[in-house]
Amino acid sequence: LSLSLSLLMSADEIQVIGAGFGRTGTMSLKVALERLLGKPCYHMFEVLREDEQTSNLHSRAWLQLSQGHDVNLRALLAGYGAAVDFPAAAFYKRLMEEYPQAKVILTARDPQKWYDSVASTIYIPQTFPYWLLRRLTFSKHTHESMVRAVIWDSLFHGRFWERDTALQVYEDWCREVRRHVPPERLLVFEPKQGWQPLCAFLGLPVPAEPFPHVNEGEDLRRALTWGSWAGFLREFVLPVAAVAGITASFLWKKHRG
Repeated sequence: LSLSLSLLMSADEIQVIGAGFGRTGTMSLKVALERLLGKPCYHMFEVLREDEQTSNLHSRAWLQLSQGHDVNLRALLAGYGAAVDFPAAAFYKRLMEEYPQAKVILTARDPQKWYDSVASTIYIPQTFPYWLLRRLTFSKHTHESMVRAVIWDSLFHGRFWERDTALQVYEDWCREVRRHVPPERLLVFEPKQGWQPLCAFLGLPVPAEPFPHVNEGEDLRRALTWGSWAGFLREFVLPVAAVAGITASFLWKKHRG
C-alpha cells in the first residue's frame, strides 16, 4: 500500500476535507468519496436528513463555531471519513488544524454558472416571499439561523444578491484556498474529470463503475420552495385557522345563547 492509502485505510477520522462552496459538485464528490473510503461523507444534506433533535444539535455546533466558540469537532464528525460542502467547507482551515493528515479538495466550477445555480437553489429561502414565510412561523429555525450566519452573513456579508459581489467572494475564496493549503495536500477538482485525478491524489485504485455525477438541483429547488410553504401552512395557517374556528364557535354559541 502507498503511504496515503495506508493512512486513509487506518485512520478512524476525517481523511478528506472539502473546501469548495456549495453547488460546485460537492454532492458528486460526497458520493465518490463514500465509494472510495467506505465511510459516510459529511455534507449539508447530512444535517438536513437527521431527526430534528440531531439536526438542531449539528446546526447549533456550526453556529457556535462561527461565533468563535470552541466546538468538539471530533465528536461532531465521529464516524465520518470526509466532510465537504457547507457548513464544513466554511471552516476548512479549522478542520485542517484538527486533522493534520487530512487532504483538501477544492471543487471548482465556472463562477457564472456557480452563481446561477446557487441563486436558483440554496439561496431561495433568503428571497421573497420565502424569508417572509419563515418569519411568520413560530419555530426557532436553528438550521436556517446557522445557514444564514455561516454562509450568507459571514461569507457573503449579506450581499449575495449583488452578483458582482458574490462572484468576487467566490473567486477570492478559491484563491485563498490555493494560497493557504500546501500544494501536496491540495487537489483542485471538477467532477467532470472523473475518478483518475481523485484516486491518484488519494493513492487509491480507480473503481470499475462510472464516476457518480449527481445533479440534485431541481429536486433541491422543489424541496426548498415546498418546505417554506409547508412550514408556513403547518406553523402559521393551521394554528391561526384553529384559533379562528374556536373563536367563531364560541361567539356563535354566545350569540345563540
